[in-house]
Amino acid sequence: IHELMAKVYDQEDIKTTVGTMVANGQIPKSSANTYEALALAIVTHEKLASYYAKDLKSLNEIEILDSDGSIIRPDKMVVFKQKVVLIDYKTGAQSNSHKNQLRHYEGIISKMGYFVTHKI
Repeated sequence: IHELMAKVYDQEDIKTTVGTMVANGQIPKSSANTYEALALAIVTHEKLASYYAKDLKSLNEIEILDSDGSIIRPDKMVVFKQKVVLIDYKTGAQSNSHKNQLRHYEGIISKMGYFVTHKI
């Protein structure tokens, strides 16, 4: 799912991306509908749907170099001028490490002159 969502910018990308992943052997053909349904549930989720609109500037899995030489790779950043929404996909139970990771990303992105409005 994580790799699939890295290629999804809006709802229209789901079917094509799943098809490509099936053709590449990354997803079994028998599971294609399941993956499509899971991706659709993410992009249409009430708290996320607005961040998958076709006209938004989204950056998926982009590498960002910090001033100390470390690299971060947020799952999705939606950019609105100087404002950013950070989205990081997780499975399983919530943990403090997830929150810490998003705060770390926020700190680096803030140093770049952007204001992080939401961390999801």
